[in-house]
Amino acid sequence: MIECKVATLSTFLGPVTVVETARGVRHVDLLDDGARQFAREAAGRFLRLPGEPECAQEFRDYFAGRLRAFTCPMDLVGTDFQRRCWLAVERSVPFGETITYAQEARLAGTTGYQAVGQANRRNPLAIRIPCHRVVGTNGSLTGYAGGIDKKEKLLTLEKIPMEH
Repeated sequence: MIECKVATLSTFLGPVTVVETARGVRHVDLLDDGARQFAREAAGRFLRLPGEPECAQEFRDYFAGRLRAFTCPMDLVGTDFQRRCWLAVERSVPFGETITYAQEARLAGTTGYQAVGQANRRNPLAIRIPCHRVVGTNGSLTGYAGGIDKKEKLLTLEKIPMEH
């Protein structure tokens, strides 16, 4: 059983659920039903501890426009390929900048930009691993598991010009 702390933050995107284990932030959910979804998935695997995740304040600061780079550790779970894709974005795309799926594919050591898109769709650490900063080849807002409207709001927060 994995021990974790959970917080659901009120943000301009709606509720954002943040889950942290002793190793670091494990799950960030932008979906409105994120807390309920996590509770269903957690049954039997996670033991919810009292208190708030230490990383919660970093997320509050990000949404308030006071944080440009996360420092909270990650407890990243995924396949080797997914982890390569997610870490390529996390390490290479700073606040206020974007890359294309093709560029992310090259950074992850592959030519499969569609496979990269599928990996991003399964990113368990939305915002902490900023897949919202990955755009189409022509700069268009394409594909985001949290929804294009939320991707647009996150890019607006970061003052990134957008193509539609």
